[in-house]
Amino acid sequence: MILVTGATGNVGREAVNLLLEDGQEVAAVTRNPTAAELPGGAHVLGGDPSLMPTLGHTPGHISIVVNTEDVPYFLASDTSYSQSLLIKRAPDGVSPRASVAIDTMDRILGLADSRPLVYLHTHDPESVDRLTEKRTLGESLMPTLGGGARA
Repeated sequence: MILVTGATGNVGREAVNLLLEDGQEVAAVTRNPTAAELPGGAHVLGGDPSLMPTLGHTPGHISIVVNTEDVPYFLASDTSYSQSLLIKRAPDGVSPRASVAIDTMDRILGLADSRPLVYLHTHDPESVDRLTEKRTLGESLMPTLGGGARA
């Protein structure tokens, strides 16, 4: 499944159409789902995207948090190679300053401590399952840390 933010804007709407024409499964995020008028094949999600600085992997890096009625989605891009490495607070091998990457990971884990959060990372093959199942970071931590993102 491909998540498109800004799905009712000029570029987003066209992206949704092209992806559906290509046979892709699409989740389309819009602030007003009742007025979205998106194609029937798109899974329309009401949500409000916001940016969060996530320095570490690259200077100036940002991630997107999409707040929906159900659960926030954290579109992490390159904050870690996988959710399991995020949980371990292990910076990737290309981070210019490991301390900055770890600080970013701590802020993500702190956000997951404060509310349910679905962590979606570009390189993590499990992100697709977490997206479709709405599996939160806190749920993934329960067996090891007793339910919170940090012990």
